[in-house]
Amino acid sequence: MPSDRRTFLGRAAALSLLGPTLTAWACGGREAEGESEGEGGDPDGAAPPVRLVTRPALVPLDAGTVHILAPTAELPVAYLSRGEMRLYLDPAYRDWAEHRLAAYVSVTTGLWRIGRPEDDPAVPIIPGDALREFEVVDIRWWDPAILPVEGDARLRLGTPVPVRIELDCVPVMGGETRVSADPVSLRRRDGPAGRGGREDLVAVGVGTRHDDRTCDAAGDAVRLVTWAEPSKDG
Repeated sequence: MPSDRRTFLGRAAALSLLGPTLTAWACGGREAEGESEGEGGDPDGAAPPVRLVTRPALVPLDAGTVHILAPTAELPVAYLSRGEMRLYLDPAYRDWAEHRLAAYVSVTTGLWRIGRPEDDPAVPIIPGDALREFEVVDIRWWDPAILPVEGDARLRLGTPVPVRIELDCVPVMGGETRVSADPVSLRRRDGPAGRGGREDLVAVGVGTRHDDRTCDAAGDAVRLVTWAEPSKDG
């Protein structure tokens, strides 16, 4: 069944099975992630303040990768799923999404050819490339409860704001481990609607996974991935 806004929020809340922090975040609560406005803001609106996230929600994607969750209470206008090889799209934003994703739409098959992050945009994608051709599906069929894979992209209607994520011995959902790492600074489309843009699920650093509650014992290295605006976007 396709999602309207109420269904979408219900599915996002279903992720609460992973932990209470995510439930409140998905419903729009800033306090659930320990988020507060910090330095860098201009009271006249010249620059958005830095959003400080002190209690991020962490979910393991695989044995060596942890996802710093960044759910949203609003449907994105497009979601590029590399795991499903589908582009979930709001038809009202078709032309804009085609431009933002640098896509070529096949007249013959209707598939969208979209390059991978490591590709040279000047090199055309060969028809039939299974890693770069996507079936287009209405965004209402997208399920936010499905964990993303690295390289996924989403288009959101929001202005970019700077975010600083603190990772001081943060518990990982679904287990007894914790992760510590240096703070992560990035930009996300979390400002007021009006200026849409792209976010990608990308690696943002390396942390240490510990088996003790204080993170004093030695641990294993773990990659950190999360949603962030591409540096060239804006």
